[in-house]
Parts: sequence; structure tokens; C-alpha cells
Amino acid sequence: GVTLGAMQRTGDEIAVYDELINRFGDRPEAAIVEQVAGALLCKGITLEGEGRSQEAISAFDHALEKVASRDESSLTLCHVGAIVEKSLVLLHLGRSEEASTLLKTVLNRPDLLEDHYNPIMGRLMDFAAQGFESETLKMMTRTPTGAKMEPLIVALKMMLGQEMNAPQEVMEVAKDVVARIHKKRDELPKKQC
Repeated sequence: GVTLGAMQRTGDEIAVYDELINRFGDRPEAAIVEQVAGALLCKGITLEGEGRSQEAISAFDHALEKVASRDESSLTLCHVGAIVEKSLVLLHLGRSEEASTLLKTVLNRPDLLEDHYNPIMGRLMDFAAQGFESETLKMMTRTPTGAKMEPLIVALKMMLGQEMNAPQEVMEVAKDVVARIHKKRDELPKKQC
């Protein structure tokens, strides 16, 4: 599916995801559930890229259903990914309170941030790159994981022209984060799974 998406064949890409979901969707083995949830996640990202937000939300919800009652660590990233991606779609639809509530289910869990720090931080930077600096900052404040995300919080405050007080080393890292967000913004056209 991802290869077809890279070739701009989104209809075929979605068809491949649907085939995998339909063929293996009822299987209980963790490795297969992970593949099905991953296909749903990629399908949702592709649908959002096509402007089909409601269908994307449905795909993310279906992915969440697949992994919700499972506790295998391999499925946690799918769970986190579906929450983060659904939050971004909700932001695009102007449903920032709903997005914030949903994303805080991840940000209020230090264990999830610890296990999936880089993907979560990368997607939060994507939120900012897509123009949601203020909303992202609001989501990140007053969470138990805020201290671990301090460079991103400071970077967002810099971008928004807000006052901040942070150690010099955090300020330096935050400047790098701002540069990375601007680079992401410049590379935006269509995101891939």
C-alpha cells in the first residue's frame, strides 16, 4: 500500500489496505492484529490526505478498536498512532477541544511517551508545521509528560512570540526544534504513511 501511495495511486493503495483488513481483520494473533491496525492507520492517513476526513476518523477508530483490549507492547504504537493521527484530523476539522482531550490520553501517560518518544514528538512537530502551534502547545501543557517535552514546548512558545524562561541548553535545543518545524512546513504537500 505505501509503495502505491508513493506512486500517487491512492485508489489502489486504499484497495490494498482494504484487502488486508477484510482478509485478516478477524484474526486474533498479535502479529496479525498489528498488521491490520497498521493498515487501518495507513488507510486513515491516506484518506485524510485525500480530504476524506470522516472516513479517516472511521479508519482510526477501527484501528483503536482492534488494539483497545490488547496489552501486547507491539500493539501500543498502533494505539498511539491512531490517537495522534485522529487528533490531527480533528484539528483540521476545527474540533480542537475534542482533539486535545483525545491526545491527552497519550500525553497523560508517561509510559507511552517513554516508549514512543520520537514518533510522538515528530507528530507533534508535524501539528505545529501544519499551523497548529497554539493548539499543540495547549495540548502539551499541564500534562505529567510536560517536562520531557520542554524543548518542544519552548519552541512553540518561541514561534508564538510568548514569554518563556528556560535553561540555556533547552533554549538551544528549542531553536533547533523551531528550525525542524519550519523545514517540515516547507516539505508539507502530501504526507505518507
